[in-house]
Amino acid sequence: MFIVFIFGFCSDCVLFLFLLYSENFQGIFCPRLIHVSILFFKPDVPGKPGTPEIADVTSTSLTIKWKPPDTDGGSPITNYVVEQSERFSPRWNKISSDNLTECEFTIKNLPEGQTYQFRVSAQNKAGVGKPSAATEPKGVASKYTCFWM
Repeated sequence: MFIVFIFGFCSDCVLFLFLLYSENFQGIFCPRLIHVSILFFKPDVPGKPGTPEIADVTSTSLTIKWKPPDTDGGSPITNYVVEQSERFSPRWNKISSDNLTECEFTIKNLPEGQTYQFRVSAQNKAGVGKPSAATEPKGVASKYTCFWM
């Protein structure tokens, strides 16, 4: 007698089948299903991405880069949400599209003399996770000079 263990995956579950076969000198006899288990799991939201770093600055734009979160919550990351806040403002405004999958984003059309902070959240099938720590306040002064506030 022996047991064959069969499993399969679907998007939100794992299927386990246990088949019992009996065997003697005449051969193997028909399998008998002894147990079926379907385990469903619900993914969690992703963890926090790494703190964004300012990578490239021009007179009206800047590029931020970040590291992906340590955990994807059990579901692949489908989008990163980039938010911007003016210096000392508690309000954060989404500035990215809904299909940002790279860990880099360029913010364009920034007026000179304004100071901003940026943060990033990861999104998967379960929703949007907690945001990263914000960048230091950053201003764009001119094409060749940027300043920290």
